[in-house]
Amino acid sequence: ELDQLVADLREGRSGGLSIGYFASAGAASMPPLVKQMTLDFPDLVLELVLTEAEARGSGAGPGPDIDLVIDPPDTPVRSGYRRIELTTDPFVVIVPEGHALVGHGPVALPDLRRETWVSNDYPRSIGHRMVVAHCNAVGFRPRFTVQAQDHYTAIRFVEAGIGISVLPGLAARDLPASVVRIPLAPPAPVRHLAALVRDHGAPNEAAERAVALLTDLIHHRGSRQRPS
Repeated sequence: ELDQLVADLREGRSGGLSIGYFASAGAASMPPLVKQMTLDFPDLVLELVLTEAEARGSGAGPGPDIDLVIDPPDTPVRSGYRRIELTTDPFVVIVPEGHALVGHGPVALPDLRRETWVSNDYPRSIGHRMVVAHCNAVGFRPRFTVQAQDHYTAIRFVEAGIGISVLPGLAARDLPASVVRIPLAPPAPVRHLAALVRDHGAPNEAAERAVALLTDLIHHRGSRQRPS
């Protein structure tokens, strides 16, 4: 870290900012965020960390300056951080074009009881456990026949007609034309997205700007979504 600091000072860079993110947030928000941050802070060194992958690694290490999380609001805030709420992210169901559920409005989870399901996250992930828990609460367990473990691959399995998938709305924004997104009727799982910002003991202009941009990107992109 000392070597990196010396190198940054020698090369005229004003500092660094690390951001931890998860896959669906990365695809939707990281590219425009990085583009704007490099314009606003030309000398800033940005480090992006896919925290899902980091969590599966062997070493814990220090956390990023900003960590995007999907923990419920009542989750204790990590020591040395403050929590900023970003948005809620309701889950949706995606089905192949021409499926019997298309065109009938929001779908209740029990309506998916007899469907073949495609998973879109790791079995131990918060999102996967939320979906299974909500299904159990209404009297059934999803019948997963494909363990895709990421939403990009899951969408392609749905496109191929192999099954349906229940995934966060944030992960279902850019779908192929042959896949249809349908809202879930309550009670349905909802993710709570927040930013944990490291408290450095002094104002961090770059971190505050990044959080403001994230909030704007999430809500602006959401307002442009075509009706499901």
